[in-house]
Parts: sequence; C-alpha cells; structure tokens
Amino acid sequence: MITRCALCNTEFDARTSYGLCKNCWQRDRLREWDRLEAAKKHVRRSGVPIELTLVEWLSIISDFQGHCAYCLVQPYSVIEMVKPYKGLMRDNVVPICRACQVHKQNGFESAEERIEAYVESEPTIHLFEDEPEAWEVEA
Repeated sequence: MITRCALCNTEFDARTSYGLCKNCWQRDRLREWDRLEAAKKHVRRSGVPIELTLVEWLSIISDFQGHCAYCLVQPYSVIEMVKPYKGLMRDNVVPICRACQVHKQNGFESAEERIEAYVESEPTIHLFEDEPEAWEVEA
C-alpha cells in the first residue's frame, strides 16, 4: 500500500500501520505516533475538532524539552488539552506528566485541605511504638 510519510511527506510502500517512512522511522517517533493516535481516538468520541499533526506534536514536545509543561521537571506522559472544548489543536495541547494530570483533575485545593488537616491533627509517632520481639535483649 502506497502512503505518505507523516513527517517528510514522501510517498512510500507502507508495510505497517505507522505513517513513517524508513528515513523518518525512530522508536521515539513511533511512540509519539501511538500517543497521538490514541489521543485522536479518545477525542473522536467527544466530537471536538482534531487537527494536530505528528510534526506539530513533536515540535511542542521539543519546546518543553520532553518535560511536563506544568511542573517542567518530570518527563511528560500524556497529551493534555488545555481547553477540552477546543479539541486537539496545535494551540490547545501541552505535554503533562501523570502527577500533574491527577493534581489538575482533583484540584490543588483538595491537596491543600488534606495537608492543612494533617498539620492541625494530633501528632502521632508510628515508628517504634512497640518494640519488636527480636529487639528485646535477654538478661
């Protein structure tokens, strides 16, 4: 089957479902191809626009040097739509790590409330409450 490469736009004989020719084929690019296709599949269910290309997504990843756009520390793992109603568009997606995704979904307020409750609670020491039998010294 003859198809066009998603990166260099040259025609090639496709032997796999990936849209990359042998010159553009790399493991990291294939991983991003899979990530982008999975995001497109997920977004199709919601009926919002999908215009993001592999070249655009690779460019966005490069802008953040492969890190999460929120914390700028962890490697990203998900394509995040900043405003879900706008869809999978170049100006609406950023890379995000799982930790930041969870915080964003649950809200940082719940984390702050949990920490405040912990700090205000009665302190307990969990370590060495009861000495294990193996530590007892025989006389």
